[in-house]
Amino acid sequence: MVIYRPHTDLEFPEFVLAESRAFGDYIDVNGHCSTTMDYLKKSRPADNSVVAIDDGTIVGTSAWINSSISLHNGSLIECGLVCCVTVDVNHRRQGILTEMMKRLLLKLDKQHAPLVALWASEHNIYERFGFGVATEEENISFNRVLVSLLDCNYVAKANFLDSAEVMDVAQSLWTYNQCLRPGLPSLSESMWGLYLHKSNLKKNKWSPSFYIKVEDEIGKTGLLAYRTCEGETNSLMIELLMSSSPSTEQALWKAVLSTDLYENITVNHVTVDSPFWWMVDNPREITRQKNDALWLRIINVESSLSSRLYKHDGELVILVEDRFLNKSGIYKLSVSNGMGNVSKVKGRPDISMDIRHLSSLFLGGFSFYELWISKKIAAADPAKIKLADHVFGVTLKPWCPYEF
Repeated sequence: MVIYRPHTDLEFPEFVLAESRAFGDYIDVNGHCSTTMDYLKKSRPADNSVVAIDDGTIVGTSAWINSSISLHNGSLIECGLVCCVTVDVNHRRQGILTEMMKRLLLKLDKQHAPLVALWASEHNIYERFGFGVATEEENISFNRVLVSLLDCNYVAKANFLDSAEVMDVAQSLWTYNQCLRPGLPSLSESMWGLYLHKSNLKKNKWSPSFYIKVEDEIGKTGLLAYRTCEGETNSLMIELLMSSSPSTEQALWKAVLSTDLYENITVNHVTVDSPFWWMVDNPREITRQKNDALWLRIINVESSLSSRLYKHDGELVILVEDRFLNKSGIYKLSVSNGMGNVSKVKGRPDISMDIRHLSSLFLGGFSFYELWISKKIAAADPAKIKLADHVFGVTLKPWCPYEF
């Protein structure tokens, strides 16, 4: 009989080993990776887990990190970052994942968390639990020789940083971008520590990370983290590119295109509204691959919709079906001066949708129109779809370059 509970401190190495085996991210739980284990334990307390135990062995894992996530007005909303979701290969198709996710979501609901987020290893796993794609990103690649910057007239100084110097710069830029864009989770010291620790390790054939900081004449900064490919001296992979001004954005891309020893450039976690395509002379030479990134799951509709600001005033009545948590309802959203007031009502809705689609729409990464046209949501009056897009609109697309 499978039982479900949080893992104990003594079971933590077994928990991490199950995650390591599932995702192919090797961690020597008893050996030289004690630093990794320390950071993992600090960011994921035992109580923040639901594991499945069969005959004394962990056969399913799930956990969450207590955090918050940025909204388009720069405010933060409490958010559980779901991670470490695995099921042993011999125990699949037995309902273990479904039971773990239900217990995890109900536990967070009791703690009054309005929503949760995760990165999905496969696209078709989490929709049945109410998750929807909330942010997208692009991975781009190009031959540096074939692409040049246009009108590179900003002045900014570039310097290499040691790994010990990166933390303060990265945290400052992250906070700045949280005020600018929705979708960025708040990262604890242990989460930053884990990120930088992993960056300082080799990654398959890729070197430990190098860091470049740029700073313009008024003190605005930008950060570039990249790896080089051993045995292939002409390949370079950029894992983070984050700026705080137009001048530092252009300076970072100038640094990328100035790496004379490297021709084949890959840049991961690029915003879908990146200005890079407008900055180069030959954008057709850039290969762009769009991917889903952060997935959201609204747990409490009233709390979530009341937490964000809105671009335009208006009133909408929305039917939200949430069969997984048995929390379906009709909600009236009244927006005045950008502030939303949400209450449960009865009557005929203007728009009807599943909780996973409201979760996709929440940060503003997708429009009501595209979900309506694709028959994911329903509305008797098309004017209500237009109104909803006016109300929920954002200036910049949501973005989450941190995989947890």
